[in-house]
This record gives sequence, structure tokens and C-alpha cells, in this order.
Amino acid sequence: MLEFLANSVITPLLPFFLGVVAILLYRAVGFFPFSKLRQSLSSLFSSTDSSSWRALSVALAGTLGVGNIVGVAYAITSAGAGALFWMWISAILAMILKYGETLLAIKYQKKRDSQYIGGAMYYIPHHFLAAMFALLCIASSFTVGNLLQTKAVSDAFELNFSLSPYLIGTLLAVLTLLVIWRGIRRITRFCSVVIPFLSLVYLLMCIAVLLKNASAIPSLFSQIISEAFSLRAVGGGIGGTLIFHAMKVGFSKGLITNEAGCGTAPIAHASANTDSAVKQGLLGIVEVFFDTVVLCTASGLVLLLAQQNTPSLDGYALVLAAFEPLFGRIADIILPLCIFFFVLATLVSWSYYGKSALTYFTQNRIIQKLYLILFSIVAFLGAVGEAGVFWQLSDITLGLMTFINTGYLLYFRKDIQTETELFLQNETHPTAKKQ
Repeated sequence: MLEFLANSVITPLLPFFLGVVAILLYRAVGFFPFSKLRQSLSSLFSSTDSSSWRALSVALAGTLGVGNIVGVAYAITSAGAGALFWMWISAILAMILKYGETLLAIKYQKKRDSQYIGGAMYYIPHHFLAAMFALLCIASSFTVGNLLQTKAVSDAFELNFSLSPYLIGTLLAVLTLLVIWRGIRRITRFCSVVIPFLSLVYLLMCIAVLLKNASAIPSLFSQIISEAFSLRAVGGGIGGTLIFHAMKVGFSKGLITNEAGCGTAPIAHASANTDSAVKQGLLGIVEVFFDTVVLCTASGLVLLLAQQNTPSLDGYALVLAAFEPLFGRIADIILPLCIFFFVLATLVSWSYYGKSALTYFTQNRIIQKLYLILFSIVAFLGAVGEAGVFWQLSDITLGLMTFINTGYLLYFRKDIQTETELFLQNETHPTAKKQ
């Protein structure tokens, strides 16, 4: 039944719905920020405060990860080089969704115990659907944000180093609890260090491979464009990219790397102490751009090079084949470590999403601490157990979250339009009054 719901109900409808809402939002804001690109970039980098960038780091921790490494490999092997083209198209659509939901998260954020909180459950005006979204977010934090992540990293370390899943599970559980126990301040500090470092390491590795094979890059882009309009590429690229990242390791039936529309990243952005909802929304666009356009493109080009020599490989094996010719055995060490810390950052980020959703129902500190302990225990169980039915359950819970949240982006499109117009009229005008 779960498989039927995931494959026959969620998967076919969601990409179409996201695309329609994205186009309507673009029309509402006059295709901002592309129509005002220079002004957008100037305002973004001139006075955006540090708390906004730290909130972006938490959001990126939940967005960047194994999907940018292994997930792209599965998209290419299942849909061909043309899938990358449709990832770029979907990224353009995702940018406005992330902009809108981030803007709303700031506009309707709440202040509790000297900290800001927010997210879709706080800007959804109908209590039943807000509560349903929060429940789905809690459920997703245990599945897509935990079980499936830890299972992937334990498999990678067992394959590369023959390490016991019990050891990896214990290590992940302990490290996760140590980071998340002290709350959002420690989480933001952790993510603001780990995510930029990991992203830079992986991006530099990709650049090194591409520079070595620079003469082949034009032909790769030609291959991407020529295969982009085959039925196989359209189905695998858009269908695989826009659905949702049931898990960032790429073993899911659908893949999206940027989380746009599902309502999780705005929970992180809402922690920013900023008066400008529009500027924080622009950071949401930066999040999508770096995740999908930069990292996924770099991964895709490197993997296409490897596929020319090893067409029979896919998934993690293809990733290793892409880097081993240049880095040798070092790649066998660096890549699993990158996966480990990407997954740890994802666990940390998703624990904050789940705890924030729980806070919507209760502010009891004992219950919240019990949630964090349970989250860490589940991280251990995910590493040593089998994913099984959680794949379908993740697709359903995340799909329903996305339907609810994206529907309210359409509902609030006039608010998004008004906030954007005020910002454009006067950049110094506070566009996000605290509610």
C-alpha cells in the first residue's frame, strides 16, 4: 500500500504541482531577483548579518550531502547526461519556491527564550494543517533525516574499510547527541564550520578532475544538451529532481537535492535575527544555486567523464571511479569521510527541524530532551538495521509536507509580492515585522 501511494499518488503529481506554483510565484514578483539581479546581489552582500549566514549554514546542512555525490550518479546512470539539463531547469523553478518559503518564515517568526523560531507550521493559518505539517516533519526527521542517512554511511564504511555498522552507528549517535544537546547555537556553530569546509574540499576535488580533462568539457556540455530532450532524460531529470530527496544518497525512486517547497529549510532560516525577510529569501536562492547548479553540476561533469571509461558502474562505485585516476587511494579515504560528515551535518540539521516541529505542540524541555535522545538512538538503529519500508514512508511523508507547504506558498503569493515590492522601493525599509 505504501509503495502504491508513493509511486502512483505522490510521484506523478508533485513535480507538476511544484512547477505550476513556481511559475505563478515568478509572475507575482515580476521574476525577481533575475529582473533585478544587480540590485539583489548588491543588497545581499552589503549588509546581510552574520546570524542570517549561520541560519543558511544550518539549512545547507540539511540540503547538501550525499545526494550531491552519490545521488547525481544515480540520476545520470538512470536518465543519461540530459538529466543534468533538467536539474538546471528545476533549480530555476526551485529558487522562487525557496525564496517564498524563506521570506514567509521570517515574516511570521516567533521569539521565545531570546531565540527566534519559525517555519511552515507557524505561517500556515489553519491549525489542523499546521499541526499535520508539524507531525509529518517529526516523522520525516526519523526517516529521511536519520534512518536512511545513517544506513547509507554505514554501508559506505563497511564497503571501503570493512568497519562494523555497530561501530559507525555508535559513533554517529554519540556525535549527533553531543552537537544537538545544547540547542541551535551549537548547531549553527557546527554547521557554519563543517558545511563550508566539506563543500570546498569536494568542489576542489571536482575542479581538479575537470582541469585535468579540460579538453573534454565542451563535448560533455554538448552531450548534456543533445540528450536533454529524450524521453529518458525528461523523466529521469525532472521527475527525479523535482520530486524530493527522500534520501540524499540517491537510492530513492525520486531525487531532489535542494528541498525547495517542502518547508524544512525555512525552519533553519527562521532562526536568523534579521529585519529583512527579502534578504533572507535571497539567501534561500543562494542555497538552491550552490546546491544544485554548482555542486551537482560539478559532480555531474566529473561522473560523465568517469562513465565514458566505466559505463557499467553506477552509484558509489561510479563516484570512486571518477576520482581514483587522479587521487588514487586518497579518494577511497576522502570520499567516505566526506560522506560521514555530510551525513552527520544532515542529522544535526534534521534534529533541529524535528525539535522545532515538536515545539509547535509543547515547550516542555523534558519532552524535547527525550526527543533528542530518541533521535540519537534511531541514528544507531538506522546504521545497523535495514531501511525496508522506510523508503516508501519517507516519500509519502515528505511528499505530503511539500503539498501542504507549497499550497500555502500559492495562498500567500500576494504577501510575497507585497514584501518584494516594498523591498525594491526602499532597501532600508524593514520588510519583516515580527509577529
